[in-house]
Amino acid sequence: MSRLLGYDLSSDGHHRLYNLTVMQHLSKQNQYDQVGYYTLNAGEELVSELKGCGIKVRNLPPLRDSTGRLSLLRRTMCLLGMFLYARRYGYDKVHLFHLDSAIVSLLLAMPLAAGIRVTGTLHWYPTKRLKRWLMFLLLKLRVIDKVAVHGNFTHARILRDGCDESKVANIHIPYFKRESGGVDAQEQDILHALSGRKRPYLLCFGGMRYDKGIDILMESLSYLRDLDFTVIVAGSEDHFTEADLDRWAMEYGIADRLHKDIRYIPESLKTQYLELCDAVILPYRGMFSGISGPLTEGAAHHKFVLGPNHGEIGYTIETYGLGDTFEAENRSDLTDKLRKLLNRLKRGEAAESSPNTTSLFSRFIRDEKLFGENYRKFLA
Repeated sequence: MSRLLGYDLSSDGHHRLYNLTVMQHLSKQNQYDQVGYYTLNAGEELVSELKGCGIKVRNLPPLRDSTGRLSLLRRTMCLLGMFLYARRYGYDKVHLFHLDSAIVSLLLAMPLAAGIRVTGTLHWYPTKRLKRWLMFLLLKLRVIDKVAVHGNFTHARILRDGCDESKVANIHIPYFKRESGGVDAQEQDILHALSGRKRPYLLCFGGMRYDKGIDILMESLSYLRDLDFTVIVAGSEDHFTEADLDRWAMEYGIADRLHKDIRYIPESLKTQYLELCDAVILPYRGMFSGISGPLTEGAAHHKFVLGPNHGEIGYTIETYGLGDTFEAENRSDLTDKLRKLLNRLKRGEAAESSPNTTSLFSRFIRDEKLFGENYRKFLA
């Protein structure tokens, strides 16, 4: 039997439940002598859950700069350290849970990766030609043995670009629902804060990264002040900060339409936001090519999803009838689609995703056990 080491330098947010689900499933299958997890700045709860399953955890101290980002040099040093660790403790298989951010570093770490079977999860299909070329070079040189992708669009794209079918697996991401123990004080605070707000509630969820386009959404909403709505922005600071959000709200005259909850949102509160909202808005830029956690979560709650018409998001919304799409980064088109949605809600028309097509999508997002089993087969 062999030893498998999972690797991800981001163990919070969506990564936390994704990686934990896979690692827990693998640890129960008894197909490895040892299952390990190598990460950076993981919370005590995650480390405890992993160790409780018999998984050996290597948790590095924080190495990020003042902006919260890891430079290419630091990512490369972490990857080199991980391969040294794998060799020291006899791991003959390594799975990179976020291959997207490791492609360049992996090229530099090739000597240390020799003799170790490396697989990776590609959350985004590289939009830059050079990065795609490097990824295919690593596959051709067998530095990367296989890759996992999410969604039919990305799967078809990587095959069309020349990837051998035996080297890629399409593993759909489920909705990682975690039951809460009832309504706590924080949830009561949310209900109280929203009690005087005007419906409909438009939810923009997740970290405020540049590619997620919260600035585009705020500008688009400025042209809709003749309609009632509340935009809920819930997630942690990133490229954009809470100060940016306040500045836009004042500049665009929608301060009274904004409910903000700028922090890491626990699972129980995320569920409540999803249940309370009338629609999930994904104002993502064109550089975002992968699937979206909020899209999956919105669909699981039968919420109308408005997102860009490109990449995996556009394909998924349009194929499964999950809502509507707009031209990415086209503020005028986003405004038009938002007005259409708000007018529909104003007339009292249900803005839910189509039940028939959503049921097809539900086959992919409802079963965590199937997700774990697909990973087991992929890594076997």
